[in-house]
Amino acid sequence: MQTPHGIRHISQAAWRLLFPPMCPFCEATGHLDGALCPACRETLSPTQSNTCGRCGAPAPRHLALEAGCPRCRKQTFAFAGVYALGDYAGALQKAVIKMKRPCGELLALSLGEALAGIIPDATVFDAIAPVPMHLTRRLARGVNSPEILAEAIGRSVGARVCIDLLRHRRKIAQQSALAPRERKRNVREAFRVSSSWKIAAASILLVDDILTTGATADACTKVLLAAGAAQVRVAVVARGGVNN
Repeated sequence: MQTPHGIRHISQAAWRLLFPPMCPFCEATGHLDGALCPACRETLSPTQSNTCGRCGAPAPRHLALEAGCPRCRKQTFAFAGVYALGDYAGALQKAVIKMKRPCGELLALSLGEALAGIIPDATVFDAIAPVPMHLTRRLARGVNSPEILAEAIGRSVGARVCIDLLRHRRKIAQQSALAPRERKRNVREAFRVSSSWKIAAASILLVDDILTTGATADACTKVLLAAGAAQVRVAVVARGGVNN
């Protein structure tokens, strides 16, 4: 029997033989449902036990982080803390770049699950929201990785995902092309909270792919707090340096 498009129907087992599931990062075959293979899971997982809870940056084990790390100690953030898998370098940098491509959905899902794994079990969020992506950029990129990451984290921790909680007031320039001071100016008053959601006294997890200067996350946090949220924490795949 043929489909309307003339393609013969094949069983799921036969389909898997023709197109075996593969690791979404290294593309090794034989991994069910496109999950990360054990080697990639280990490579992309946190390797440093001493991480700055304030900005998510890895730090030397001997360094005290009560007041933040050297990257963030002199900065003021509206968000309460950051969860990050690691530095934007090496394999994690390659993974972030790959998940932003149209074929990167499975990798983004896997990285979202990995991110959920480093959130303390006692941490409870009333809502999870991705940093919004402007429609024109979303159409150009073909994938919205912060949204996919948020969905994966929400499923893992059992929290409500509010895809449209944050929206753009205007189109902004790409942050990675700007100097640190310009980034703050670029995102100032660039976001708003959708009137569809009531977040009074809510604890919110804000999700993005990378945190570099923290300007975007800080701008989003400020509008969430102004709308009544009690606290905002941030989850990102990688913590970038100011030159990334």
